[in-house]
Amino acid sequence: MTNQTTTAADERYIAASVHSTSSGTVGRALNNARNHHFVADGSGLAQALTSGELFLSGVSSCGVNLVEGAAVERGIALQHTEATIEGLRERDTPQNFSSVAMHFRLVGPTQAEAEALVAVYQAKCPLYRSLNAAVEIQVTVVAEPATHLVAAD
Repeated sequence: MTNQTTTAADERYIAASVHSTSSGTVGRALNNARNHHFVADGSGLAQALTSGELFLSGVSSCGVNLVEGAAVERGIALQHTEATIEGLRERDTPQNFSSVAMHFRLVGPTQAEAEALVAVYQAKCPLYRSLNAAVEIQVTVVAEPATHLVAAD
């Protein structure tokens, strides 16, 4: 299912497809998304990025992308965006996250603007919404004043 034909009726959907296969090493999967190939390890092997890390990176990168897009749409000056996400799973029940914390650092907007931009992300990101339905994500937002970079001579 690496190539998917979209008909006119399907245009209302945003499709994502990843193909995963065994690698010959237990605990390691080879993955293909469009023309990108990558390895994902289980938490036991953990030499490459783990499946949990890849999942959390989807949640945090969605945050950066949606916050930046919302800033452009709203005309809010945003110089830099960072999102850090940390998830904890109990060893006895690793199939569930026991807690997830997410921290945003936005350079340029006021605190109120930064919080509004993060709220857009929280409302629009399907990954955030799915994870937050399973475990309440503790979100903090810090706004910092824009920095003025001086060009080197």
